Amino acid sequence: RIELGHAEVFDALSDGLDIDEDYKEKIRVSIESKNYSALNNLLDKLAPSKSVSAIRSLPSLFGGDEVIEKAARICEGTQAQSALEYLHTLYTCLSSLGLGDKPTHVITDKYPVVYLLHGFGNNHAQWTGYTNVELYAEERRIAIVNISAENKAYAQVGADDFKRFVSEELPEFVCNYFPISDKPEDTYIAGLSMGGYGALMHGLTHPERYHAIGAFSAGIHINPASFATDPMAADPGVAAPEYDVHALAKKLADEEVAFPPIYSACGMDDFLFEPNKAYAAELTALGADVTWKEVSGFGHEWRFWDQQVEQFLDWIPREDVYAKMGTRSC
Repeated sequence: RIELGHAEVFDALSDGLDIDEDYKEKIRVSIESKNYSALNNLLDKLAPSKSVSAIRSLPSLFGGDEVIEKAARICEGTQAQSALEYLHTLYTCLSSLGLGDKPTHVITDKYPVVYLLHGFGNNHAQWTGYTNVELYAEERRIAIVNISAENKAYAQVGADDFKRFVSEELPEFVCNYFPISDKPEDTYIAGLSMGGYGALMHGLTHPERYHAIGAFSAGIHINPASFATDPMAADPGVAAPEYDVHALAKKLADEEVAFPPIYSACGMDDFLFEPNKAYAAELTALGADVTWKEVSGFGHEWRFWDQQVEQFLDWIPREDVYAKMGTRSC
């Protein structure tokens, strides 16, 4: 239920009054305690105005969506309009999630998701251990999925088929066990270093499945066949076409298939900076919508990836109901 003594509504109305903070606080306490007598005594001492009239009505405005409509009429022509519009949006979103007048445990709108891939020598725990991604995701109301994929570059290496695991088994499991959306418009993939390569490889292989791709300090040069045993090889050999991110990008362009938007970032002191910058330019030339970020003062390091994953979460082109609620404080 909605209580129209909501702080933002009251603040917007009271800001237009010629009163000090102590007087404002007395009015606020009267509204909160529904002390009509004290409230009327305080307001009777003020010059009549639309804001005074609206504030006088606040304690009685409690209920559902109809209360916002009533408040909109009462507050018409005051500074409270934008606060009421926000409340209406919030109430509509919460109602769609089963949190309206008749609570339900059925989740009608599943959460958007980022499949966030780790780098060489890491596992599922590093993203949450070395960055604040859990906090960033909570603030933005989006799910994050981390996995352990050894050092196989999210490809099939020998009997270990991490390509199929990421593209088929993982989303099937996640979307059936948790309230996670399987819609392409709610699905994103990103990663750092080897994971950045994996995000590009999977995103360009299945552009119809992802709404955007994030690649942070990506290992553009990776050839999965040799990477697991010699990740720093001077000559990693030529990757098979299905694992070559250059070939995959060109294939999409040749077939006139739309690229998902791509967010690519690398520290300027990173040994992978030049390959990443060149690849971003290559993708742009092929027609991809690329957001390229080069940042001075960072190498191949977690402080950079912590910064970039937050910026990526703010950049992704979300259209889901949770995004409409805005960022929340945690």
